[in-house]
Order: sequence, then C-alpha cells, then structure tokens
Amino acid sequence: MKSVYFVLIELAIGTFFFSGCRQILGDGEPPESIIQPLIEATNLIVNKPSFGTIYNPGDTLGIEWVAPTIMEIDIQLFRKSEYKFTLIENLENNGKFNWRIPNDISPSNHYLIKIISHNNTYIYEFSGQFGIE
Repeated sequence: MKSVYFVLIELAIGTFFFSGCRQILGDGEPPESIIQPLIEATNLIVNKPSFGTIYNPGDTLGIEWVAPTIMEIDIQLFRKSEYKFTLIENLENNGKFNWRIPNDISPSNHYLIKIISHNNTYIYEFSGQFGIE
C-alpha cells in the first residue's frame, strides 16, 4: 500500500504536468499561444510575363497581376535571385503596368519580375522566368 506521502508527490507531479507551472505558481497569465497566427492570404498572382517569353531591348513588356487586397505595389526586376533595380514604386494597384525594356540591358534568359505590396514587403510574388536577347 502506498503511503500518503507518495500519493501527494504523484498528485503534485501530475498537476504540474497537465496544467503547467505558471498556473500553479501564479507567474502571470498563461500565454494564449506560442504559435504565430497565419497572415491572411492575399491571392497575389503574377500573370505576365509568362515563363519562357523572349523580349528584345526597346520592347514594351506588359506586366499583369491580380492582387485584390493590395492598394499600392512596387515592381522590381531580378536576374536569377539577384535584385537588379526597381521599375516603379507606390503604384496604384490596377493590375497592369507597361515597362519599356532599356536598350542597354544585359541579355539573359533568367529575368523575373517581382510584384510587392508597398505597405507590407512580406507579401510578394514572382513572375515566370523570361528572357531578354
């Protein structure tokens, strides 16, 4: 037969294990959650330029996207994973922008357009990879 002492120890350990020491010891309110809440999806989709499309210097590249919850956007050019430059900042989101490709741009088949929420840089999407010859 177990002694009262061992029963009390088992009860105390079980209480700490199942309810947490903060609640028992009075160390403030327990946190609501240690997991960060998910950011609401923005449905940011870049439609153009499309993967594999080839352009020439001097061409007008039509950039198109859908981002119904974003008010203003920034557009950047990347080559592979390297940032090249910003095409435009703080553009009212109407889903379209025409960019004239500079004549002095380096030829490559590894360009990408990045559409970014102007107010929240964590919200962004890349276009398909395209080329400039």
